[in-house]
Amino acid sequence: MNRAKRPPQTQDARVARGAQTRSRILTATRAVLARQGQDLTLDHVAARLGLTKQAVLYHFPSKDRLLVELALLGVAEEAEAMIAAVAPARTAAEAVRRFLRASLGFHLADLERFRLIYVRAQVVRGAKDTLPSAERKARIYPFTSRMYQALEEKLRDDPGFPEHLDPRTLAVAIHLAAIGYATMAGELQGAKDAMKLPFERYADELATAISGGFARARRRS
Repeated sequence: MNRAKRPPQTQDARVARGAQTRSRILTATRAVLARQGQDLTLDHVAARLGLTKQAVLYHFPSKDRLLVELALLGVAEEAEAMIAAVAPARTAAEAVRRFLRASLGFHLADLERFRLIYVRAQVVRGAKDTLPSAERKARIYPFTSRMYQALEEKLRDDPGFPEHLDPRTLAVAIHLAAIGYATMAGELQGAKDAMKLPFERYADELATAISGGFARARRRS
């Protein structure tokens, strides 16, 4: 006997409930991650929500997949934060400073999120295999591309931006530098150590050095 097809409204409601549950699980995972770090378990997440572990596994087939989805959410949030940060900039120098400051602030506010996005796949065996190359390109690249484009446009639109520099390459380089700051911050946190100066000071020094290069290039032209 053929089962009667569910009406579209029922299917839509089921999809909406599923999306809502997935969102709740991701929110709970973020909270558990902040307390337990990378050692969190699905049992921890389930207990926080009052669900069974199997209920969590219904939506996310493994801990690695759950953490990948949370990392992807973090990538999207980072991109949106950086785009908003550089939007008010009127010069290339201001855009660089705003981007560095915003990136540093975003990651220092949640180092476990940073480790999840940029470190976990490098140090946890098998973690990088959870996100196939095609899915990585489809779900990460659009966000990073928009983030780089936002800074690139601010650099290119400044009449004083040196012609011999490629604005897209510099935008990527500045992001890589910001990741380096956050990586060191995470390392020092684990060692209960600290830099001599606040990380913001080092970011400002780099921004000043880059801005100085812009100024010297303008004087030579």
